[in-house]
Amino acid sequence: MLLVEAVLERRVAAYPYSGALVAELARQYVESGRTWQAHNLVRQYRTLFPEDPVVRAAQSQIENSRNGSNSIPPSGNPSQWLPK
Repeated sequence: MLLVEAVLERRVAAYPYSGALVAELARQYVESGRTWQAHNLVRQYRTLFPEDPVVRAAQSQIENSRNGSNSIPPSGNPSQWLPK
């Protein structure tokens, strides 16, 4: 998992305005048990782009996981976090 996180962190560093990458990295942090880091990443991104639907949905998922409801989608496409 650390290799995946390292790759995603480099991608986010190269493309910091990609909501899909930020959401995927946040999801990876949650899966690694670093929910606090996922929350900080999403909060920082949303200060710049508060209306981004992918990251807004990711933030909702992170908040749910922090409250004990593990509704983070499995690995895959962050578009699974798009509001329906």
